[in-house]
Amino acid sequence: MSTTVSSALNHPFSFARRLISGAPHPHLESLHTQARRAESACAALAEFMEARADEPALLRQIGELEWEALEANLALSDRLRSSFITPLDPEDVLAVSTGLLRVVQAMRRAADAGRELPSRRDLAPVQRQLAATVSSLGNVVRRLERGGQSFEEAAGVLRQHREVKASLRIFAGEAVRRERDVRLLIAKQRMHGSLEEVLLRVRKTAKAVQWLILKNG
Repeated sequence: MSTTVSSALNHPFSFARRLISGAPHPHLESLHTQARRAESACAALAEFMEARADEPALLRQIGELEWEALEANLALSDRLRSSFITPLDPEDVLAVSTGLLRVVQAMRRAADAGRELPSRRDLAPVQRQLAATVSSLGNVVRRLERGGQSFEEAAGVLRQHREVKASLRIFAGEAVRRERDVRLLIAKQRMHGSLEEVLLRVRKTAKAVQWLILKNG
């Protein structure tokens, strides 16, 4: 009976999950928690774009998630340094955690850039696409934590990333053509650049997940 490539690649994560009474390995659990923070930050940013809730509260929520993600990343780094034996390469685990931290940090910068705009509604559709992409990335990490197959799902995140990037460039082009106020045009370009950074961080994190799977497989 043949074994699929993805099954073979994901075997170490099933093994890591079984190490302690069948419970998830704490390193993978940390990555899952980081992914949830990224999803929450993206959801808050989506609300901020559509101005459907109190903006200061949303900005504060994203800032708090960034701080929590930073603390979690530092704590995971300390644990990995003190671990004598681990079933997963510490550097690869930390790369995914740091990637997710960078996603949240980029979202906070995007929210800061959005404060300069009187309205961000034209970017709301792109942000919804971005939220779906970050949610898919969270699902990939969640499957890892549960010992499931996720290499192909990570490739799906990369495809979504390309679609969102194309949509963002279309909106950026329209802003240049329609906007006559130079200050607003500069603010919109800064906003677009911030969202491109979020996309770059999502792409790098998905690549880090794939490398984690390949290297440990």
